[in-house]
Amino acid sequence: MSIVIAVSGPPGAGKTTLIQNLLQRIPGSTAIYSDDYQSYTQKSPEEMRSWLAESGDPNDFDLSDLVVELRHQKHGPRNDNTSIKVDVDSPKVIFFETQFGRRHVDTGQFIDYQIWIELPADVSLARNIQMVARKMLAGPADSHTSGLAWINHFCENYIEFVRELLVIQQRWLSPDAEIVIDGSQAANTAGDLVTEQIISQCFL
Repeated sequence: MSIVIAVSGPPGAGKTTLIQNLLQRIPGSTAIYSDDYQSYTQKSPEEMRSWLAESGDPNDFDLSDLVVELRHQKHGPRNDNTSIKVDVDSPKVIFFETQFGRRHVDTGQFIDYQIWIELPADVSLARNIQMVARKMLAGPADSHTSGLAWINHFCENYIEFVRELLVIQQRWLSPDAEIVIDGSQAANTAGDLVTEQIISQCFL
């Protein structure tokens, strides 16, 4: 059976960068990204505001496809003749990028260790704007209008409900994390720190 290590943090915290760094450092590891399975970012701002006002419960989101993939990767394929799960094809470590951590019960049941990347809300906002600005500067001039429209829309949503979501996320996941790292660190520095802690906490 594989070890599942969840990686969570606000937008711009460097979750994907950290995971890619760790995949290179830890042999036999793989990654699952919740963005490939979830649907909540496809909801309109009005739907997200309504969800936040009514319940704000991550278990409202159906992530059944993600549950199937996590179960398969963690336990390995099922032997059809014996109905016993075998581990021959399971990776040793699975890094699971998730916004909900253990708060989403169906996916959280597979998590063995939680990494939380701490990042101030203003830095998260700045990094997202910087990312789009860099794409605009590198692209043709006619892309600037769409880029500015995205920034404007992002900032409107950030003010109306995203910042509140980030506060809630931090309140949920940081206290529950076995490993908390500073998201303002360089990727290599964070990778060194997390690799050392993973080896000491997960494998000893």
